[in-house]
Amino acid sequence: MVSLDNTDGSRALTVESVELQDPRDLRITAAYITPIDAAQSIMNGAPLDPSQEWVRSSMPLGDAAVVPPGTMWVLVQVVRAPRSGGSADQSIVRYEVEGSAHAAYTHTGIEVAPAGAACS
Repeated sequence: MVSLDNTDGSRALTVESVELQDPRDLRITAAYITPIDAAQSIMNGAPLDPSQEWVRSSMPLGDAAVVPPGTMWVLVQVVRAPRSGGSADQSIVRYEVEGSAHAAYTHTGIEVAPAGAACS
């Protein structure tokens, strides 16, 4: 998860896309923005189940994925790796503010352990 902190902002930002930088056997299958309070469910291990409340309050990336000024939302990336595992160096989040394009780098890698192995 990536925080989208617009609490000091005076303009809305629209999250257009997210991509993995230097992915190795890892791909994004879905991405959403969700209100910070719904993100607590995810941090507590909620599965990606379309019937879950947090999914219903989330928005897929694109024109509707707007973080209003004065708020904080969370970007959720759903990734898939083969049984052998996978990784990526970081995520790149592309967003717009009043028609001006921007990119933010998460500076946090993602690693999915091989099936049956524990993450270190």
